[in-house]
Amino acid sequence: MKEIETTWPELLHNTDSHNWYFNSPNGERYDSVVDRVTDWLESIKGRQKIIAVSHGLTGRVLRGVYNNLEKEQALKLEVSQSTFFKLADQNIERFSIEYDEF
Repeated sequence: MKEIETTWPELLHNTDSHNWYFNSPNGERYDSVVDRVTDWLESIKGRQKIIAVSHGLTGRVLRGVYNNLEKEQALKLEVSQSTFFKLADQNIERFSIEYDEF
């Protein structure tokens, strides 16, 4: 973050730790990601099973669109290297490979 603040201080104005990703020079804006994810969700309607892998930020937006969340809520959704999510029947189920030892 310090390098961004030093090199491109204007990128962090009027943003927070979840939203600043969409201010990168020539980067994709949140609304564009929402449109892309919404189009993709429409394109797979009616298919029985789909496995999709994405970067964490896209996964947040995807789950946010799926659950009709506001931008601020969607960008605060969990991102983890050990978790995946099942989206079905307007529900989102979380699965993790982490476990408590006995």
